[in-house]
This record gives sequence, structure tokens and C-alpha cells, in this order.
Amino acid sequence: MYLGAWGASRFPQGTQMSYTDVTAAVLHSLCDLYRHIAVRGDAGLTVNFHLDYEDPNVRIVSQRTDEAKVTVTPKERSNVLIRIPRWTPRESVKITACDKPISLTMIGDFAFVPRTDLSEQAEIVVCYGLPVRTTIDTINDAEYRYQWRGDDIIGVPCT
Repeated sequence: MYLGAWGASRFPQGTQMSYTDVTAAVLHSLCDLYRHIAVRGDAGLTVNFHLDYEDPNVRIVSQRTDEAKVTVTPKERSNVLIRIPRWTPRESVKITACDKPISLTMIGDFAFVPRTDLSEQAEIVVCYGLPVRTTIDTINDAEYRYQWRGDDIIGVPCT
């Protein structure tokens, strides 16, 4: 038995071995993702990932039902850039700041909320659609169908 490691195999459902270098790479990736959920830079506060999170700069609360709702509360008044997933229809994106709707201004993949639209400890709420789609992966001549809502797998229908 191998505890505390992730395995790797050329077959999709299994192996009897685990590899600590794979475990270390996975752990490194998770730590890097966590360090970059929200970062402060010259442009202001940038929110890269929609995960529940809090640090000295920001509090983020993410909720999902039929649509996504991300509440960003900067702890210091500054410009805020919030990444909007490319797969969501742009017309579904709605933003409010201080309980008032604001127009969507995009800089690349990021919604831009200027500090002039914010008060101290202002809440920014971003809502966007979670489109449903199906993808098919073929591994070793076997088809795997995945149903998605946004970037969450919601089903793997049996065929």
C-alpha cells in the first residue's frame, strides 16, 4: 500500500504504484494557485480565481447555482481587476459595486472596477452565466462523456 502520494499510469483507471515526484508537483501547483488567488500589484488588486479566500488585502466569497456569484471585498480602496472565465457569455456578466450596477469594462479577460466606483470596504458582486455543455474524451478507444456547468463537471452519463 502506498499512502500520501498520487499515482501515474498509462491506463486511465489505475495503477498499483505511486510516485512522490508526482505528489510533489501536484502539491506545488496547489500552493502556487493558492498564492495567486488574489494579488496586489501596481494596477491594483487582481482576482485571478473565484475561490473562497481571505488575506490582508481582500475577502472573496464564491457561490454557484444556475449562475456564478462572486463577492469581492477589497480591504483597501484601489482599482480591482476580476478575471471573467472565457467560456461564460459576456452578455451574462453583471457587476455591482456598493449595491449599484456598474458598466462592464474589460481589460483582456478581466473586468475592471476603478477605485473611483468604490468606497472603503466596498463589496463588488460579479454574476455570470454557467453554460451547460458536453465534451467527449477518447482514451484507449473508450469514449468518456462529461457534462459541464461552467467549469464544474455535473455528470458523467453511462453509455
